[in-house]
Formats: sequence, structure tokens, C-alpha cells
Amino acid sequence: LPYTERHTALARLVPEHLRVRRALVPEAGDADARRAADAFLAETLERGHEGVVVKDLAAAYSAGRRGASWLKVKPVHTLDLVV
Repeated sequence: LPYTERHTALARLVPEHLRVRRALVPEAGDADARRAADAFLAETLERGHEGVVVKDLAAAYSAGRRGASWLKVKPVHTLDLVV
């Protein structure tokens, strides 16, 4: 099932306070949507999480597998060292 159908079914079964937080960004090119996504990522990182997973809303779910329609977004940490 696509995400929208899965979420509707899960919403009937799982109380909101037990669900994973989510943010929907319908238009990738929309500046306001981009700011909302950036704010969601920043808030998620502030809560101590590693990052977020971005998914295609129309993609089918395959249990136990992360498909090509999923993208993990997390900060990149680098160090400049002298040895």
C-alpha cells in the first residue's frame, strides 16, 4: 500500500501519542516546504535523534527492506586533524 493508505489504517489502530512524528512536504521545489522540512530535521536532531528518513509518498512498503524510494538524511561530521 502507498504511504497515505498505510497511515490512514495505522491511525485507526495506534493512538496519536504513540505514533512516530512525521512531516509532509508535498512540493520539493516550494521554499516554504523546504523551510518546514529543514525545521523538522533541526528539531529532530535537537531531540537527540540521528536524522530523518525521507520517503516517496506513492512508494509501496516492503516489510523489512528500505527501498530506493527511502533516503536517510543526517548531518555529516568531519574533523581536520594533524598527525
